[in-house]
Amino acid sequence: MHAVVTEVTVHTMPFASGEEDEPWDLFSGPDLFYEAYGPDGSLLHTSDVVQDVRPRDLPVALDGGFTVEPSGPYVLRLLDEDLTGEEIVGRLILDAERLVSKEHKNSLPGSICLEDQGTTVHVFLTWKEV
Repeated sequence: MHAVVTEVTVHTMPFASGEEDEPWDLFSGPDLFYEAYGPDGSLLHTSDVVQDVRPRDLPVALDGGFTVEPSGPYVLRLLDEDLTGEEIVGRLILDAERLVSKEHKNSLPGSICLEDQGTTVHVFLTWKEV
């Protein structure tokens, strides 16, 4: 079995950088998207960008479309797109091995919640036979 990530929904996130508590963007909210990396570090997916996200806009749904195999950890990097580059808003670990553990053997999860340092996302999944 493997899972296909169909959507990543951001429920909470910091609206200022941790360094000096400065907003991600000077006059607006962050332009939010994520990148998904496989266990070998390869880029698997880059979501579309949602412009000018404000606290009242949460939760924000970002597109999926990549496969998760039950091996090794996957990394989701939540980012703010800027003209000069990207800023990391959050970094979340998706442990794919836990998804198909003995406790989930008879009922594979349709979504999982990931949390790290003020960032919370739900990852929605569909399951396919290999």
